[in-house]
Amino acid sequence: MALPSADATASFDGWSQDNEQDSSSSFTAEAGYPADGAIALRLGSTNPATNPTRRALSQVVAVSPSTTYSFTASVKGPPSSKAKPPIAVIMGADGQGRYDFASTTGAWSKQTWSYTTGAAETETPVSILTVGPVAGVTLDALSMTVEGANENLLANPSFEAFASDSPRITNDSLMLVSGADATLGVSWRVPGAAWTVTDATGAPVTSGTLDLQPGLAVVSLQDLNPGYYSIDIVNNDDGSDHLQTSLAILDPIANDASATDERFGVGVHLAPPHLNSGQVAGEIGFGTVRTDTVWRAIETTKGEYTFPPTEESMIQDYAAHGVGLLPLSVYVNKFYDNNKTPSTPEGLAAYAAFTSAVVAHYGSPAVEVYNEFNNPPMNKGACGPTAACYLPLLKATFERVKADHPETLIVGPSIARTDDAFLTELYQAGGLDYLDAVSWHPYDYGPGIGPEFLEASLQNQVAKIKEYNNGESKPIWITELGWSTAGYSEQEQADNLVRAQAIALANGVEKFFWYDLVNDETDITHHEGNFGLVRQVTEKVPTFAPKPSAVAQAVLIRQVAGKPYTTRDQQADTSVYSYAFGSGKDVTRVVWATTAKTLTYSADTDITVTDQFGATVTVKPVDGRITIEVDGHPRYLNGVVSDLQVVG
Repeated sequence: MALPSADATASFDGWSQDNEQDSSSSFTAEAGYPADGAIALRLGSTNPATNPTRRALSQVVAVSPSTTYSFTASVKGPPSSKAKPPIAVIMGADGQGRYDFASTTGAWSKQTWSYTTGAAETETPVSILTVGPVAGVTLDALSMTVEGANENLLANPSFEAFASDSPRITNDSLMLVSGADATLGVSWRVPGAAWTVTDATGAPVTSGTLDLQPGLAVVSLQDLNPGYYSIDIVNNDDGSDHLQTSLAILDPIANDASATDERFGVGVHLAPPHLNSGQVAGEIGFGTVRTDTVWRAIETTKGEYTFPPTEESMIQDYAAHGVGLLPLSVYVNKFYDNNKTPSTPEGLAAYAAFTSAVVAHYGSPAVEVYNEFNNPPMNKGACGPTAACYLPLLKATFERVKADHPETLIVGPSIARTDDAFLTELYQAGGLDYLDAVSWHPYDYGPGIGPEFLEASLQNQVAKIKEYNNGESKPIWITELGWSTAGYSEQEQADNLVRAQAIALANGVEKFFWYDLVNDETDITHHEGNFGLVRQVTEKVPTFAPKPSAVAQAVLIRQVAGKPYTTRDQQADTSVYSYAFGSGKDVTRVVWATTAKTLTYSADTDITVTDQFGATVTVKPVDGRITIEVDGHPRYLNGVVSDLQVVG
């Protein structure tokens, strides 16, 4: 088993960081696997080799002229590496001496070189830097000695003396992959701490202690099974002083499996709480983020479009992590229709032109036309919130975007709730002629109503689309639906997420966008602010800590990715849901019951049962059948089964 490590952004005593305009390169303190002492130096960079501006870690050393100095350093690369790392040590005032490190492996190895000073050289800078993109390369035990002597002339040569933000969790992600990489870094200037990990039920599962004398330590979670967990780290000297966070342990993505699924999307806001959330969106497995592109913020000069740089960088962050974009064209602009929802010919044409510009700018394969037009707080236009008022907006936008970008899908009406009356009126007026996909936000639940209401609602809407579309179906996208943990428990949110999405995919929905990715508020009682799958970053936990729903979403995607819905197992008890995705030996069932039940299936081979957070057990057939207990917490059955029966 690989040894665990953790690293934290740091400054190092005796060393200065030069060329800090190179923000793509970093020097971090690493604990867990040093060559000497307790700390090593990790180097990272995304700076291309062609860029001459490079951050360096440097110190100036007094030397004698015309003298040869010997250097040694211990170096290791990523575990599977046998490559030459793009890092170097530069020596001399003019950089006349240079050593490029030779090939490394995942184990520490010592490399040596020398440098001879010039005839007038009495001090020399020694600089460590990257010379190309690099990740996971670590240096330690750097030594500079004059030939024939043992004194190390470098200050802090093993990087033991460092400063970093404290106390804090140092991970850049809390969606951890099971095995060697399941570690938690802790930066804390206390002598020591004790830690306890609890599971989704709050039961303790493992514990240990940390030596924090060096200021940085690592908690190994390598032995944890997949699941949702919380960790509490307590200062040994002050029992009221804690570091706490939630985290996920996920199985790695199989080599032949997709990391994302285009059927699953998530709502995001291009605002500070969501900043740098591209990584966690990709880790969960979302194929697309849905977000506002705000007309008034982009067309600030009439007829000209300027996309805000902060929003641009956030969208690029999602793209960099393999997550696509569904832009939502909203709402009003001061140059048209008195800053209200457009309804005049000029306003409709301007909105359509803006929407086409958004598609051109982002190259998005689809665009959604307005948001919750039927919801008066979102629509204060002169015409009103009716389908008759929406149709001219939809038609103008469809015709302009299709003329400019024929392959782009037009999605709408994106209304609040299912609103059957609005949809029927829109279909009767010919609105389906201008829609490639029909979208709405079915927040049609209340206290005590689970997501099972979606089944009948969706079946009704599938039939209604066919009724007004010459018997032909159209794709349905649920572009917003979620449950706030201000009104539901975190466990209920996780349950409802899986149940809603399984029902949706089984009943005609092509894409489902959860609302939303990150909690918009830190006040846990704020209804609108607690729909997120992950919590906002904090000073102590400066990355996105998952709620149970984030883990449930990641496991759902991993279980059914690439598997189309095939059938619902039928039986008389309508409180039991058993949906099959995929076929043959590669079939996965999503199973739950709204009241606790005992189910049996016919099976000839062992069946793997996975809970909603990823933990698995193997169930062996007895007399050709397997038996499982189910309740409102969904689970997954992998393997060939048939003949579902409810026996208790």
